[in-house]
Amino acid sequence: MELYRLYDDGVEILTTNNTNTFISFTEETGNIYFRLKVDTLSNVKHPGIVLGENEMGERCFMHNHYANGRPFIDPENKFSKGMPLFVYPREATSDRLVIIERGLEELVKQRPYNKFNYNCQTFVNLVCFQENKSEDVNKWIEKLFWGTLIGVAGYQALKKGRLA
Repeated sequence: MELYRLYDDGVEILTTNNTNTFISFTEETGNIYFRLKVDTLSNVKHPGIVLGENEMGERCFMHNHYANGRPFIDPENKFSKGMPLFVYPREATSDRLVIIERGLEELVKQRPYNKFNYNCQTFVNLVCFQENKSEDVNKWIEKLFWGTLIGVAGYQALKKGRLA
């Protein structure tokens, strides 16, 4: 995506190949939904922000996904991958047009996807809450920390028991 033009009722997306797409805002514009990631063991949430509806009436989402390599706008069927969508557990506190403009600015930057510090959750948190974090990455780091601590403590206890 090269540029966009933001209007009160929607956004015109201007691409590098000179095709323009208009996405109309709806009552859901700015809302956050998620699906569970496919082929994971831990119910990782893949969130996206409703941008609106394209000319074919498809609901469109802004989201960051490794397959795109950067934040992208996809119709619901591509965003959901056939999985059910759920309302995100946090509600954005900013005005929906502010959220949309922040999201579009992130898309224009074309910052590359990174599973640790710029993933789907980081994108949504930056845009909607101005927080640079990923809940699931933070959970995994916490689990790794506590698992390591327990493992070291257990090893030390076993080692002490052998020396006594």
